[in-house]
Amino acid sequence: FVSAKPAEPSDLSADWVSLRRGAHPEDDITGWSRLLAADLLREISFSQTEDLVTIRLLLDEKKVKEAKKQAPMSRLWGLDLTEETLKIFLRCDESHPLLEGQLFGKVIPQQTDWSMTKVTCASKETCPALSVQLR
Repeated sequence: FVSAKPAEPSDLSADWVSLRRGAHPEDDITGWSRLLAADLLREISFSQTEDLVTIRLLLDEKKVKEAKKQAPMSRLWGLDLTEETLKIFLRCDESHPLLEGQLFGKVIPQQTDWSMTKVTCASKETCPALSVQLR
């Protein structure tokens, strides 16, 4: 640990700029062609321990590849989470969530992890999945 006084933010960089209010231009999703949640989703699986709930949205690989051409996966998905509710949606189609509902118990939204993974589906093929872990 450093025993010195913390530096002032203005001393760390001379390149500070003021940003305009609103969404970043790269977050503009109006140009995306119509992606439909129903076209991407194959099935949903759940698993649970005392400390962790894992939700996996198994996705259609062809549709995911098409979606990747329009936006990075990190900008495709939206997650609205409170201690008692969950909503997973495509950012370009928020009115048609892939999964939405009330949770049976409370979670800590700040400790939620989510990532894209590969999963072996029931048909023994590997397919992409959005994995959400709630604590």
